[in-house]
Amino acid sequence: MDNTQHCLLCDHRTQSLQSGIVCGITNQKPDFIQKCGLIKLEGQLKHRIEEVNINYKKVLQKKPDTIFHFCLFTIIGLIVLAFGFFLGFYIVKGGGLSVGPIIIIALGLGILGYAAAPLNYYRRETNNVKLLKKRTDILVDLYGLQYEIDIKIIEKKHHEIEVKKHLKISKKNSIFLK
Repeated sequence: MDNTQHCLLCDHRTQSLQSGIVCGITNQKPDFIQKCGLIKLEGQLKHRIEEVNINYKKVLQKKPDTIFHFCLFTIIGLIVLAFGFFLGFYIVKGGGLSVGPIIIIALGLGILGYAAAPLNYYRRETNNVKLLKKRTDILVDLYGLQYEIDIKIIEKKHHEIEVKKHLKISKKNSIFLK
């Protein structure tokens, strides 16, 4: 894992356009093996844990809508494809030729593509947030900490979202503290 991942949790972190992420104490790029001895895990740690877990929960809540969209438009696309195929078969059987069935079949294929796009996006987004959560959890564990987080996402009118969260961070094998 890249050492700058540790810095994302540290309160000493500073950023510059020239150097990127640097240590606020040494003013140099992170240079340590496995763990940083200067790390300060307070505000940034809390913020990072909340941000990663909220994004994780939001993505997981999109799953039913994504699956519904995929199923609905896959069925519609297959119906349109079947209609185009049978229309073309009927026209050819009657001794004629027409571009109409080809256009209808192409439309059906377009609808199938429209059905699959949100599913692919959901899969990519899920993999990204799972990776961020895994990295954060590994770092929290590396520094001998553990956390419990309770997140409630409340959707209001006009797609406004209210997030209620309660985070408890503690040293491993000890009582959770606020």
